[in-house]
Amino acid sequence: MSKDRWSFSSEQRTARRFGQTGLLPPTAGRRRSSLFSPRRIAVLVLAAVIVLALAPVVMYQIVYADRVYLGIDSLGVDVGGYSAPEAKAALSSQFAKYAQAEMVLRYGTKEWRTTPGALGVRFDADATVRKALAAGRTGNVMEAVGEQFGLLRKAQTISPVLSFDADRQSSVTANLATEIDRPVINASLVVHPDGTVEISASQVGRKLDVAETARRVERTLATLSTTAIDVPVTETQPRVLEAQLAAAKDSAQRILQAPLTITYGSQTLVLDRTRLTSMLGFRPEGDRTVAQLDAKELTNIVNTMAEKINRSPVDAQFVFKGGKVQLATESQDGLSVDVAASVQAVAQQSLTDQRTVQLAVVVKPPKYHSSDIASIQLPNKIIEASTVYGDTGAERQHNLRLAVSRLDGNVIPPGEQFSFNKALGPTTLADGYKLAWGIIGTGSGGHETVLSEAGGICQVSTTLFHATFWAGLQIDQRTEHTYYIPRYAQPPLGRKGLDSTVDGSGSDQTLDFKFTNNTSGWLAISGWVDGQNMYFALYGIKPTWRVEASEPVITNVVKTDPTMIREFNPGLLPGQVVWVEVAQDGFNSSITRKVWDGSQLLSQMVVKSSYSPARNVENYGPPLPTPTPGVPAVGTGTPQSPGTPQPQGTPQPQATPVPPAQPTPTPKR
Repeated sequence: MSKDRWSFSSEQRTARRFGQTGLLPPTAGRRRSSLFSPRRIAVLVLAAVIVLALAPVVMYQIVYADRVYLGIDSLGVDVGGYSAPEAKAALSSQFAKYAQAEMVLRYGTKEWRTTPGALGVRFDADATVRKALAAGRTGNVMEAVGEQFGLLRKAQTISPVLSFDADRQSSVTANLATEIDRPVINASLVVHPDGTVEISASQVGRKLDVAETARRVERTLATLSTTAIDVPVTETQPRVLEAQLAAAKDSAQRILQAPLTITYGSQTLVLDRTRLTSMLGFRPEGDRTVAQLDAKELTNIVNTMAEKINRSPVDAQFVFKGGKVQLATESQDGLSVDVAASVQAVAQQSLTDQRTVQLAVVVKPPKYHSSDIASIQLPNKIIEASTVYGDTGAERQHNLRLAVSRLDGNVIPPGEQFSFNKALGPTTLADGYKLAWGIIGTGSGGHETVLSEAGGICQVSTTLFHATFWAGLQIDQRTEHTYYIPRYAQPPLGRKGLDSTVDGSGSDQTLDFKFTNNTSGWLAISGWVDGQNMYFALYGIKPTWRVEASEPVITNVVKTDPTMIREFNPGLLPGQVVWVEVAQDGFNSSITRKVWDGSQLLSQMVVKSSYSPARNVENYGPPLPTPTPGVPAVGTGTPQSPGTPQPQGTPQPQATPVPPAQPTPTPKR
């Protein structure tokens, strides 16, 4: 391409530039323009106008190149035209005034005066000035100039850059909480040692909301306001107010006004003010509180007094002596403290001016009164029974006489049960009995005849059993001996199988003899001995019934071994020999008793007995000492042979026995 291709005259370039658009007249390309043509003059004038118009803008940019444009303010200070240092100084001075201005934190009627500076607000002057300098300088040239013209029309406020000192705020709110916060306190009663009672005041609980307080402070400081700030506080009302304790105070003063005496009969307990104060308690009653004495402690007090007051009723005891009924033991009412009613009475009366309280006591009358003696009629001897004892040892006879004397005269009310053991009482050496031979069970059907306390009194229970059996009385409990004893089967009332053994414990134990007075009136037991026989007679209103008893039906006979068994007994005297058990066959016996009222059968019972075989047993004591030549022998001498044992009696000891070294089981005698 040649250079000439890009060579054009000015007119050609003009024609090339404008001719194609049709903006120039057709002749424009054919004649030369004048240097001062109207068009050129117009262009020059326009250019001059533009230059003159832009000059102020350019000058504005030059003058405010490092200053804040006009129309900018912050913190109420017009900083337009200020250099950065000038603006910083002016704004810092203005903020310092705000930081020292008075500010109020308020809760109810309480006020705390402080300053924004003390609340931890901090002013960042550099950052704020940078924001002021940035105004009118954002975007391209045209946008920036437009923003500058806008600031001239309407001023712009630059928000100050603030920060908050968290530690300073925490310190202020913590101090504030110290003055505001307080626990909720319920009204309460204060009882002084002297018995006076006061009501301690209640208190509304308060708790400053620290987090919300900080938020409110920051919101206020952010707007550079000095408006009073209401701090948020949570209030907790007490559950118990003074008015609710007025009744409690009154009742407490009544309780403590003077000592309180609790009494019944000879039992008296005085509760002084100190004790009453320690027992004072309170309980809600509707919307109020009342004072009262502690129910648990009152119950303990009443129970302690009740232990000394309570007693079971005592029935009158009668004795039949010399054909007459006599009063042996006076009747006595029973007493029982009603603990619940007494506690209630004490609690109620403690609130009154009457300071003596009677315990609530229930009187329990006895079943039989002393006055009943007038109604006891014993007109008839209903029956008499006897057994022989005169051929037995002295110790055994002593026990029988003592036991009979203690049963003699017992009077049994109609419908009541008689217990042999209970009526007899304890049967120990300490109670006057002696050692005599008795039978004990050794288990598995075995037995032994040994020395025991009150040995032999089973003859007493057997004799009384005979009387009650043939009188037609209701037999409630009876136990046969381990082996058969012939003396208990002697006529007129004895039968082979009519015996009764007891353990003699004096209490209601298994081995007891019991019967019920099922006659229409009172019943008396009369007992006596004559040196050979013992007797029991029953007195009362003779029943109209008759008694029939069958002969014994004997079965299961077991023959005994008559071989003599010799056993050493350290309880015997030196050289002493005693035949303690006589061989007897074992067997079962059954006797049927019927009680008739005319042709009507009133009752029927079968007395069953089962006896083990008895053996021939001889006990011997330690040997006699060897005599020294020339010195008379000391001892019991040669023992007498007991000879052939008599079948009708129990063998007896030949001398006063010595108690065995070891205790023996309770015997069946």
